[in-house]
Amino acid sequence: MGWNSWDCFGTTVTEDEVLANAEFMAAHLAPHGWDTVVVDIQWYEPAAKAGGYNDGAALVLDGFGRQLPALSRFPSAADGKGFGPLAAKIHALGLKFGLHIMRGIPRQAVRDRMPVAGTAFTADQVADTLRLRLEY
Repeated sequence: MGWNSWDCFGTTVTEDEVLANAEFMAAHLAPHGWDTVVVDIQWYEPAAKAGGYNDGAALVLDGFGRQLPALSRFPSAADGKGFGPLAAKIHALGLKFGLHIMRGIPRQAVRDRMPVAGTAFTADQVADTLRLRLEY
């Protein structure tokens, strides 16, 4: 059993909120089998808002179009550390750490023709753009 950020914060959870819930879980719920903390959708969107999604939002991506934590919400991810520091804190509490990752290629990576790691292709060359609504 575990806690998922979506259930309390939707798309807007911050690192401090995740840690506060993890600390509560470790102290009060772990003895009853609760052992997993999950950061759900939109952790890569700096301007995430409650109650919906920002159409065409600028996501935080690396040079290959892979999602990175928004530093405005997850400051320990600075300097390329990603979720490592947050996961380490959660693991130190005796809990597991999970992360929601969307399938496919971010539209922004396709729009920006970002390179696909380990290949000679760009995102727009490998994405199924027939089903992808892109606005340039």
